Amino acid sequence: MEVLMSLNCLLLLFCYGAFAQMPRSLIKFTQNGYEDLLVAIHPEIAENPKIISEIQAMFKNGSSYLHKATRQRAYFRNVTILIPETWKDSPSYLPVTKETFDIADLRIDKANPVWDHNPYTKQPGQCAEPGHYIHLTPEFITDDNVERDYNWGNAGRVLVHEFAHLRYGVFDEYGVEGDDSLPLFYLDSRGRPRPTGCSTTVRGYPLHKTSFKRCGRDRKTGLPDENCRFFPDLERNRAKASVMFLQFIDSVDSFCESSARSFYQRHNPLAPNMQNKMCDGQGTWDVIKKHADFTTKNNQEAPNADTTPSFKLIRRKRQTVNFEGMKRELEGRRIVLTLDLSASMFKNNRIFQLSQAVGNFLREVVPIGVELGIVAFSDNTTIWENMTYIDSAAIKEVIVKNLPTVYNIEQNTAIGKGLLESLALLEKDNQSPSGALIILVTDGEENVKPWVEVVLKTEKLQSASVTVHTLGISSAASKELELIASETGGKAFYFSEGHQSSSMVSILNTLTEDIQPYNGTTLSEIKSESIQLQPGGIHSGTVEVDQLAADGFEILLMYLTNEGYSPRGSIEFNVTNSQGVVIDSKHAKFKEDPDLGTIKIKGGGSVAKGTWKYRVRHTGYLNQTIHINFLTRKPKKSNDNVQVKTWASDPIVSDPQTKPAIIYAEVTKGKAPVVNAVVMATIETPKNMQQLLLKDNGVGADNQKEDGIYSAYFTNMKGDGRYGIKIQVQSNGLTKYRTGGGIGSFPRFPNLTKPIVYHVLPRFQRSTPGRAMRIVNALSSGGDWFAPSRVTDLRLTVYNYKDGTITLQWTAPGNDFDYGLAIRYEIYIATNWTDFSNNKTNIVTKASLITGTLNPSVSGSTETIVIRVANKGQGVVYFLGIRTYDSTNWSKMSNLVSVSMEDLQQPEDGMTSGEIGAIVGGILGGLLIICITGIAVCHQLTKSKRQVTKVEEFSHSQTKPPPPYYSTPGFHPRMDSPSVSA
Repeated sequence: MEVLMSLNCLLLLFCYGAFAQMPRSLIKFTQNGYEDLLVAIHPEIAENPKIISEIQAMFKNGSSYLHKATRQRAYFRNVTILIPETWKDSPSYLPVTKETFDIADLRIDKANPVWDHNPYTKQPGQCAEPGHYIHLTPEFITDDNVERDYNWGNAGRVLVHEFAHLRYGVFDEYGVEGDDSLPLFYLDSRGRPRPTGCSTTVRGYPLHKTSFKRCGRDRKTGLPDENCRFFPDLERNRAKASVMFLQFIDSVDSFCESSARSFYQRHNPLAPNMQNKMCDGQGTWDVIKKHADFTTKNNQEAPNADTTPSFKLIRRKRQTVNFEGMKRELEGRRIVLTLDLSASMFKNNRIFQLSQAVGNFLREVVPIGVELGIVAFSDNTTIWENMTYIDSAAIKEVIVKNLPTVYNIEQNTAIGKGLLESLALLEKDNQSPSGALIILVTDGEENVKPWVEVVLKTEKLQSASVTVHTLGISSAASKELELIASETGGKAFYFSEGHQSSSMVSILNTLTEDIQPYNGTTLSEIKSESIQLQPGGIHSGTVEVDQLAADGFEILLMYLTNEGYSPRGSIEFNVTNSQGVVIDSKHAKFKEDPDLGTIKIKGGGSVAKGTWKYRVRHTGYLNQTIHINFLTRKPKKSNDNVQVKTWASDPIVSDPQTKPAIIYAEVTKGKAPVVNAVVMATIETPKNMQQLLLKDNGVGADNQKEDGIYSAYFTNMKGDGRYGIKIQVQSNGLTKYRTGGGIGSFPRFPNLTKPIVYHVLPRFQRSTPGRAMRIVNALSSGGDWFAPSRVTDLRLTVYNYKDGTITLQWTAPGNDFDYGLAIRYEIYIATNWTDFSNNKTNIVTKASLITGTLNPSVSGSTETIVIRVANKGQGVVYFLGIRTYDSTNWSKMSNLVSVSMEDLQQPEDGMTSGEIGAIVGGILGGLLIICITGIAVCHQLTKSKRQVTKVEEFSHSQTKPPPPYYSTPGFHPRMDSPSVSA
């Protein structure tokens, strides 16, 4: 029975998992130990027992290091390793329950086109929000031709660095090559160049990245030149922090903390790194100690804990079922469709649309070789279809013909009964339900016992290791659906029935990733459209079929057929491809099912690329809603298609002012990020439709530019309720995909990072269906509730000693976070870091502006101003920051910029004594380097032939120094010591 749901209810984890990339980790944390951490090996990785032994060794080393870094409060207690089906089975492998590669915390996979073999964590969220997963390559794990320890240090320490991203939501504390907002060096409180990092006590040497000679200074900024890199001293460091900077240094075993008693652990708020950018100047331990793992009383220091983890190896065991008197081996998961047939399903043709969706799901999504059953419920339950082995398309058609097309006259909705009946069906004939999938569809609030809450408390579904996906039809669908999905590791979806909402068919198509086996196929949506046509109405449109989508191109049109909507033959549909070929009802590829109201056109291989035209004409008697989906089907294995995935920062937004909703969309070609695309979110609010442009520019809601993840704050709320989200992506002349440039865990040698290369993409379009979120306690319209976003990319582009000017650039925020137009900027300046940190600053006036304005441009614009300062010369340092005002609210202070106003220009009549001293120092440093290099080479000659060869190769390639050279002192202009601290 349909019951209106109170808008004051707090839905638990609404649409958890409906956002494809939201993490669904199985990790538990009890009594100082992390349990059930899942490591998964991708099926395409060749079988190698060394991968397993090296994973175990890495976790053993990492566990003790994590214990020390978290001040004896956490370690890895047990780890599960998912062995792929492409590897041989072993009696020691336990069966899989609900573990899959797509929910693994650590994924062993092929090298990423951006990061190559560098370890990294996918982390698109805000400060203290968990990452999605850690990525390591099999070459890194086995140290196969990558010199792992030499390049990154101990693998266990690398693991802890990445785990801190994943679990605690902290960020890297080093600079990023080629990113002006995250420079490799900065000027400290005394105007001296220092490497970006934490803590400031890390000793090391600034050297040219390939010649390893002393660095020059950039005369525009006073920073070391673009080829300068920081090489830490591996042998004489006393620094204790930080794990998020240089974890490979032996002395480093802590996270940076703002209030640390030890100077060697103290946070560096001046460093222009991701941690300070994203966490507003907080140290990594400042963030970590606020995490739920460290705020409970059952997790105090455990100095005597045995930190040695245990390991469980699992592999999917194919179940066998009886079918026509024979044993059949299942190719995929067992599935039960649990369908609401109560009287409310009569409304809006819900029951017919449900049959359409399930019919298409059976025909196009469910693979051959699985077992499927159907349970119907209203007041009570009915087994509509017993568990049936799908061995052919003919069996599918038998089930499709038997799908329910009429509702039950019973008024009630027994969701709890339906779930228990589905579980019983899976357990019939002593079969194990472990790993099975239940898809629950309902339009009403439950009103028959047992209540869902009670069913979940008995943990029958959880203990059976069954996953439940839920689909709610209309805003009145049960508030328990999201709880069911979250408790069982499933996904929740929402079909609003609005004219612009995605169809149920589109929503169920997204389950191909969960249901299709590794060697199966996946569906990507190119375009979808919902059309309202009056009798006699005509609609025309175009769709772009790009080179990547042409192979596997499909079209699906759905219309209503019952109650006089569309008598047979009353929907006329045709398409014309880019070569002028017309496909209509007379064409062999045109397939219509008038009983289910579907028209399908399959390319049957590669089709003509370019712009296709389509036309729909309605000759029926009543207004008609028509859904058209343009799709491309690709093999899951090595899929290099352009794909789009979407999620939200929170599936339920209960405090939108302090933690507003952020909409994310990831656009990739294979695994490479697509940049400079036009990504638009269509938001279906309870009252209207809105358009929201998502950006990948590294400011505002977006934490990293050009990573293929586009995002924006959503602030224009229209009351409490469910909000539907649909993403549409269009290419333009600047759209490309990117390879190279990823750093991940900071390597000892900067030359490991491959250069960024941009690759041209053909014209394309893509979309994603069926996403949703729920907003509770929506802010009233008319109020200015949101401040502008904090500026996080304030940077010095040039200073001019002669004119006494400083040129600054940054990206304009909006009026409400990154949306709209703000009112004014205020720029703060001080000549002393202590004064600036204590808010003892001056405000830059219009009189000090040479060019530029303090009036903000439109959000996303690049702002540039030139300021004249009062003082200049040796030892004169300025600190600057900026805030933005929107007529009511002030933004937080931006990242800070420090500028030294010393004269670095070459005088016409000779060099300064300081520059002469620098050159002399460089010569002496060069002699010292030559001497030490000679000693190093002699030392190497006493070692194995392999090591000698490595030194000789280095001498010719000049890509990285051997270990003794790596610790050799270098010199830097204007520095008092041959070594420098971070």
